[in-house]
Amino acid sequence: MYPNPMMASFSLVPDKQNNPQDKLELRGSLDLQDVTFTVNYFGDKLEIKGGYNDSRIGGEAIWSENQKLSLTLEFPVLQLKEASITAHMALPIYGYRNISGQWEHQISDAASTFSLQGNLEHTELNSHLKWSMNSTDLEADFLGQLSSHGTYKANFIAINDDGRKQLKIELDKDYRKVTINTEYKDTLDSSAMIVDFKGCSYFPEVTLFTYLLNRLDTFM
Repeated sequence: MYPNPMMASFSLVPDKQNNPQDKLELRGSLDLQDVTFTVNYFGDKLEIKGGYNDSRIGGEAIWSENQKLSLTLEFPVLQLKEASITAHMALPIYGYRNISGQWEHQISDAASTFSLQGNLEHTELNSHLKWSMNSTDLEADFLGQLSSHGTYKANFIAINDDGRKQLKIELDKDYRKVTINTEYKDTLDSSAMIVDFKGCSYFPEVTLFTYLLNRLDTFM
């Protein structure tokens, strides 16, 4: 059982007999889950509300007609390695009247994912980031979509294994792709390195290959 809310009020009426509605009035209530505060300043009203319930926090301020500021947060899962948070905001500003977003992440030793989705009036944002990592390999993928600017993708690979090293980066904007790939291999008999670049329409594709024999006995 929650304790009863605390309540307070104050009222000032300069001319109660002729103009009882013309007054200054303050009211407020507070408990463990909700808070409310209202002001009536000689006809101009302001109301502020806030509350917490399980995994939801919300608040709003209302003044005059159709003038409202509100914010709501919901977090059914909220931990360091796993979280899901949804937010919604309403502003009395043209172009920003409705803003919403959702954030999710999962983190582990082997792989992690992050995602962010948002909506601003008629503009939508959708982005995802994922990476996996072990003692020798690291790979990351990114996807970003903006309703008015297209789709962006990126891929990053880094390998550092015995005798093999590779770094590869791919960038993609609406299927226009740029790739940079560098790979190095080393064995007892030889070493080889490849550098590959392609993707720009105004720049030719370039591939550089080097090969070196490790024959020390030829110098003996």
